[in-house]
Amino acid sequence: MKEKIIDQLKEMSQDEPVYITLNVNNITEFRPQIGSLFNKKVSFEVVVISDFATLETELTVLKVLDLLEKKELVDYVSSDFAVLDIASTGPGDRKCINIKWETHLTESELIEMKNIDLDADSSPEQIESTKVSFDRNSVTNMSIECENGYRETIGYGQVYEIKKIIY
Repeated sequence: MKEKIIDQLKEMSQDEPVYITLNVNNITEFRPQIGSLFNKKVSFEVVVISDFATLETELTVLKVLDLLEKKELVDYVSSDFAVLDIASTGPGDRKCINIKWETHLTESELIEMKNIDLDADSSPEQIESTKVSFDRNSVTNMSIECENGYRETIGYGQVYEIKKIIY
């Protein structure tokens, strides 16, 4: 069935945009941020490890063909996609790392930090786009949608649904 999908995509313009939605287990999200607390500037990175997420990206037909021809769904990793936007996430853990203060904290500020959620309490601003990471065996399914109406959903090497809408 995968060959049929590849054949369908080969009939399209190689530069045509393809909208991809991935359902992924065990993702890590990295958000570099800056903020202010105790009237001091602080930079840090928020790391969120989620049980699952829905991710979105846009590729060309050529890039999708390359992925389908060279890899199975279970072999996809985050680096196979240049940009991944998070549509939704499931439960997970969040922590702040790489914390850098503009000036040293006083002893009382250090004590107070034990009860503070830096991400929530520091008026943070995201300074870069969020980066998403996932490893092999994380992608559970991939939905493909082309501008010409062609849609499909692939899960663990099987095609669950194929539709070709002709306008």
